[in-house]
Order: sequence, then C-alpha cells, then structure tokens
Amino acid sequence: MGIRKKLDQYEKITGMSELARRYFVMNSFDGTLTIFGVLLGSFLAQISEPATIIMLGMAGGAAIFVSGVWGTYLSESAERKKSKNELEKVMLKDLDRTKISEAENFATYYVSFINGISPLLAILLIISPFFAASAGIIGMGTAYYISFALFFVVFASIGVFLGRLSKENLVLSALKSLAVGFVCAIIIYAISSFTAPPI
Repeated sequence: MGIRKKLDQYEKITGMSELARRYFVMNSFDGTLTIFGVLLGSFLAQISEPATIIMLGMAGGAAIFVSGVWGTYLSESAERKKSKNELEKVMLKDLDRTKISEAENFATYYVSFINGISPLLAILLIISPFFAASAGIIGMGTAYYISFALFFVVFASIGVFLGRLSKENLVLSALKSLAVGFVCAIIIYAISSFTAPPI
C-alpha cells in the first residue's frame, strides 16, 4: 500500500488532521505570545546583543517543543488507549496489531509532533531578523521593529484562520487575536515599570 493511501486510511480511522490543525493553531498562538513577551521584555530592558535574543528565543522554543511533544504524547496515548480498550470490550476482540491500533499509534506520534513543532516554527520566524542583525545586515533597532511586525502579522493570521473556521467576521477575529497581544504588552510594561532600576 502506498504512503498516501495509508495516510488516507489512518485519517478515516482517527480523524487526526482536525486534531492536528487545532493543536497547530493553539500552540502557534502560545509560541507567538511567548516570544512576544521575551522580545518586549528585552526591548524594554534595552538588550542590544542579537545573540542574547537568539539564545533566549531558541531556548524557549526548544523547551516548548519538548513540552509540546512529550505532554501531547502522554495525554494522547492515554486517551487513545482508553478508547481502544472500550472498543475491545464492545467488539470482544483484541485490537493489537490491527489497522486500528496502527492508525491510533501513528495519529499519536503525528499529533504530538505537530503540537511541538508549531510554536517552535512561530518563534523561529519571529526572531529571524536577529540572525540578520547578528550577521551585521541590519541594525538591532531594525531587528526589533521587524520582529514586532512579524508578531502582529502572525497573530492576525491566526485570528483570520480561526475566523474562517468559526465563520466569523475575519477582521473582528483578527482584532480579537491582536487584543491579546496588547493585553500582554500592558502587563509586561507594568512589570518593567516596577522592576526598572532607579535612576
């Protein structure tokens, strides 16, 4: 059986693409908001070394990746095992080494990977200007502004995507998404005001 045919079969059994899509959007949202917090905090703290931003972003991305993959794998494995056990009781047969078991196992790995990789990709995209700054192609200030612009584009895109799914007004959905970023910015700015060293 070809790979495409096998994947189609897995999809029919598990419906994994819908779950993967949900995880992709949800965790892209988390990753985007996380790196925005790092960027804004670094900007307010006047961090001027691109390597520092890259290290913070990639360290955070790696942690979210591992957390996303491992956490999802554990929860999905438990849920799918429970579903399989219930199905076995109804069918009065062992489903190990069947197409159902094979499809469920693949879906668990697939969804876990999507859950981990989506925030990492969002983070890498948003901090990409700092790689250019590190190479001396652009200045640090420009890197910050491009990264903030990328954040707003990604966040608005997530809002539009969610609006399409829910058949809401796309502009309103994008604004709802961006509103979360503004709330986050206000909180970070308030924290920076309390923690700033005295002049």
